[in-house]
Formats: sequence, C-alpha cells, structure tokens
Amino acid sequence: MHIEHPYTGTGSWYKGNIHMHSRKSDGGLDMPQLRDLYRGLGFDFICVSDHAHDGLDPSAGIDKIDTPGEFAVLSGYEAASGGHVNCIGATRLPDRLGNMPEAIQAAASEGGFSILNNPSGYTLDRATGENFHGIAGIEITNSVCMYLHDLFGPEDGYAAVDSGYALTLWDQMLSQGRRLWGFSNDDFHGFDSVPGISMNWVRSEQLEGPALLSAMKRGDFYASTGVRFEGIEVEGGEIRIRAENAGRVRFSGPDGEVFSEVAGEEGVYAVRGNEGYVRAEATNDVRLFPNVTADSWFPRDGGFLLAEKGHTGERCCE
Repeated sequence: MHIEHPYTGTGSWYKGNIHMHSRKSDGGLDMPQLRDLYRGLGFDFICVSDHAHDGLDPSAGIDKIDTPGEFAVLSGYEAASGGHVNCIGATRLPDRLGNMPEAIQAAASEGGFSILNNPSGYTLDRATGENFHGIAGIEITNSVCMYLHDLFGPEDGYAAVDSGYALTLWDQMLSQGRRLWGFSNDDFHGFDSVPGISMNWVRSEQLEGPALLSAMKRGDFYASTGVRFEGIEVEGGEIRIRAENAGRVRFSGPDGEVFSEVAGEEGVYAVRGNEGYVRAEATNDVRLFPNVTADSWFPRDGGFLLAEKGHTGERCCE
C-alpha cells in the first residue's frame, strides 16, 4: 500500500513562529527585539508579519537581523480583506493593497505561500470562499486568541467568537478534499499574550529562508503548543508517532472521526486505505497559561496593559 505523506525529507528540525508584529504596524517591539526575544526562547526562525499598509516594505530591515545558519528571519506581511492572511516569504506588497487573491498569488510568485490567520470563528463557507483561494494552510492555533479565551472564558466578548483553536475547521476543509497544512503561531504583538506558546517544527536541510519555505510548502513540519515529536514514521502501511512529553496519541480522519486513541507517548495506526486522510495528534494535560488572571492583565474598561519590561501599567491602544 502506498501512503502519500510529506515526511520524506532529511535534515534537522528547526523551531519557528511565522506570525507576529513589530512597531512597523501595531506591535510593541522593534524587529531586533523580536529576534532576540524568540531566540532567547529557543526558537530558530521567525517571520515578522506586520499588517499591510501604505508604505510598508516587508523586506526592510531583514538583512540586518537574518543570520542564516544561526537564526533565520523570513520576510512577509499580513494582508487584510474579508479576513486575515499571512503572506510568508513575500518581499513586497501587491499592486492593489486590500486585494486578497492578488496578495496570495503574489506571495506564491515569489516562492512563498499564504495561510489563513486565526480562523476559528469562521464558517466553512467563509474559509473556503474565493477570497482565500490558493492558501497553503490555516492556523490551527493562535496564541493571542487562545490567551483571551483562556482568560475570559467562552462567553466574554471577543473570546466567544474566536477561541484560537481551529482543528474542527481544518478537519472540515480536509474532508472536502483540500490539501491544507495546519500551523501554530503566536500572533504576538508585544503586549497582548505570552510569546513562544505556539510553534512550528520544520525539517530542513538548512536554517535559511528558501529551504525553510520549501519545507513548509511541502508539509515537512508539524504544529505544536509544546508537545515535541521524537519520531514520525510511515512504513509498511503503518503510521508511527512518538512524542516525548505526550500523555495521549490520537489518529483521526474526515469530519474528525477518531480511528485510534491510546494513552502514552507512542501511537501506531495501521492504515486501511479508505480513510481519505489520517491526522495524528499528541496531547498532554499541561495548561498553557497557568499563572495569569483576567483582572491582572486586561482591565475591563478596554485598555491593554503593555507587558514590555519597564512599562508594565502604561496604558496604550485604547
């Protein structure tokens, strides 16, 4: 039996985050500060995806902080028109700012790709509409939205609309026969969440932009909020997953149907051949945001608290 899968490459596994914002749009940190922050958190690469606006140059400043082989910084930006899409690898804005299909196509023409951002509140019809035709994947976790949802619960304002988890939507889109990869990103702005919660582990021959882009486009990576895979093997009609800090491994398919679920750090699934697709998921019981309360972080009158050291309590973004 032939099982089509993306985990055929060689190289090392690199930890990256490809959705965050600097002071070039609505972030609280400069690009070098973001590089230093994520490098200090054990990441190997980032993409600073500032919101598209007149005058934004997505590639400006990249050459000063990108150090291939040590820490890679990818160019990109976040397009907005009927939703939000990250254009990863894009070095310039489209000719018509605000035209989403053009932004997606332009990123692809540069060797990059586009992903649908924080879509957990989207309907299937909206996510699969012509506006987003050509995307390579979607965010299945978004740390900012997860943070708000964890703080305030599902019945409080914005958190009720967008939980930050889009696994159900991903399954719905995959069940339609769409090949889309699932990404985990922080959407960090420097004041609205905890950095380093979401990550993408990418297998690449080199720690540099083109190789990382190529690996993500072909799907040789996995998304995580902390669980680390030790092994992903597809051989002899079986899929074998090992995750060093998992408490449970689950294999599922179309419409979220669970095929197999076992306790422990390892799971094996014997493929029947008629599933359509199989998705592996490893989980544990660790809370992502154990020490934060709503009242201490986000005052109820609607003003953010800037979390940058030396500025706690300063009001902004009202």
